[in-house]
Amino acid sequence: MTDVDELRDIVDWQNGLVAPAVHFDEDLYRIEADRVFNRAWLVVGHEDMVRKPGDYVTNYMGEVPVIVVRDAGGQIRVLVNRCSHRGNQVCLFDRGNVKGFTCSYHGWSYGLDGALTGAPMEQMLYRGELDKSAWGLEEVAKVANFKGLLLASFDPAAPALEEWLGEDVRWWLENFVLAGPLGGLEALPGWHRYRSPGNWKLISENFIGDDYHVF
Repeated sequence: MTDVDELRDIVDWQNGLVAPAVHFDEDLYRIEADRVFNRAWLVVGHEDMVRKPGDYVTNYMGEVPVIVVRDAGGQIRVLVNRCSHRGNQVCLFDRGNVKGFTCSYHGWSYGLDGALTGAPMEQMLYRGELDKSAWGLEEVAKVANFKGLLLASFDPAAPALEEWLGEDVRWWLENFVLAGPLGGLEALPGWHRYRSPGNWKLISENFIGDDYHVF
């Protein structure tokens, strides 16, 4: 399932029919991972979750683990939670406050901005040839703050967030999701995580167009 015609075959929007394959077809899922999660703007948190320098929360963008962190200068960054050395996760906890991140596998350490700050036995193993500036944590290409809501995109060519959202979605987010007319939304410490062993669209369907019950 790789072309538009095949996708149209399983979603007959004119007659309001959707084939069950949208929830379990592996090829379709991979297409979505590439065309949606690797290109779109995705919600990664709220600025209240990282109020002080060193505050962080971990999340996922599609299947990619990320760290949302406020660096020493107050800038909010989204870093891929994957050590540049062997790919191990450098942050294993949901949230906290740190001065930096250290991989538990071989001890490579990184600053709050994702820059590589050190590697064990660096002089002995790399003889001064380790270019730290080239081996920092991968930083997600684009990060935006929409009235406290944090969104990020892997695609460096993605349009600006407000352009991508469009006027109608911006109005809906501000007035309903973020409660702008009531003074805005404040995210308090702690949160609930929902884990559903199924396709991401099951959650979307239940909380967007089928929200008179939950599962």
